[in-house]
Amino acid sequence: MARSWLLPLLAIIALVSLSKFNVSGADLNGVNITLYMGSQCGCCEEYVKHLHGLGARVEVRTVNDLRIIMREFRVPDSLQSCHLSIVENYIVVGHMLAEVIKKLINEKPSLRGISLPGMPHGSPGMGGMKIEPFIIYGFNDTIIIYTTI
Repeated sequence: MARSWLLPLLAIIALVSLSKFNVSGADLNGVNITLYMGSQCGCCEEYVKHLHGLGARVEVRTVNDLRIIMREFRVPDSLQSCHLSIVENYIVVGHMLAEVIKKLINEKPSLRGISLPGMPHGSPGMGGMKIEPFIIYGFNDTIIIYTTI
């Protein structure tokens, strides 16, 4: 009887471990992603592993100066982060959640791109727990709030 708590505890540990890999439940099977990152970015490498784990095909392009790439793709300064991806002709900046990428692909909004600026705790590829809602911005010549997760 003393071990009656062991099986439920193991089940909880298993669920928490699995949820780390795909918190959103969204998969990216068959989605082609080109990701630009600096050569020394460990969190970007973790993000690439995360995308691969969701079934995405990721081509990584390591660059010396990511600011040049951000300028070429006309990403507003306030929305820049440690990497930039191209997903179905959209610019995706930062540690974006799979569910938001799927939303972008399915809705096809008239935006140039979306961004989760900075490197928020709990976002894919970053350690820690999510502290506050993720505000995802959309941008063209203006900036809007695309969604909040």
